[in-house]
Amino acid sequence: MFGVIIMNALYHNIKKGMQYAVFIIVFNLIVYEMANGGVFYTNNWSLLKLLLGTIGVSLGYSLPSFIYYIKRIPLILKIIVQMLIGSFVFGLIAYYFGWFIKDNTVYNIILICFQLILALLYLFVGYIKNHKLVIEINKRLRMRDKFKNKI
Repeated sequence: MFGVIIMNALYHNIKKGMQYAVFIIVFNLIVYEMANGGVFYTNNWSLLKLLLGTIGVSLGYSLPSFIYYIKRIPLILKIIVQMLIGSFVFGLIAYYFGWFIKDNTVYNIILICFQLILALLYLFVGYIKNHKLVIEINKRLRMRDKFKNKI
């Protein structure tokens, strides 16, 4: 039963990750076209690399999300494990698809830091959203319990 719950949650996390990946692809393509004066051109399979790389990165962050269903591990350790795995996958994909500039180490470090900041921001916003949801659910449960006690 627990395995079915994890697989169902993992499916939904992967689906959500793919949705974010599609958003990132479309956003990058819009920015790319605007930066080039409305002219969109590709070379060396760059559009396919962007698509496959973004989907790979989204899987790199989505697949380790099952760790949040393990109760014995502290939350900070869960976040660190997911970030390490996702960042490692991002680094491999970025190197393989040529997103890093080979001669410019400073640019690559800035790119990695920017990616980590975006990923942490994404996790923080998700945490805040879920925390508000937990507060709302607890409030409704307290109201329900008060109503039951009056009857």
